[in-house]
Amino acid sequence: MQSGGPIPVGDIEHGQLYYDILVKNAACDKSPDTLECLRSIPFGRFKYAMDLSPNFFAYEVRAYAMSVII
Repeated sequence: MQSGGPIPVGDIEHGQLYYDILVKNAACDKSPDTLECLRSIPFGRFKYAMDLSPNFFAYEVRAYAMSVII
């Protein structure tokens, strides 16, 4: 928690894509309450979904971050 930070998605609405991907990878996309589903799944399943999420070094995130900086 001391180093790094969240991926640079800019305005908060741009983060929805990453949330939706996380929800799908955690198999919570069919749940009526996706946040509650994420809160209740086993840690292993959540970690798996997180490991599939893009990080700061992913090309999609880098490209977006560079467009924000410029």
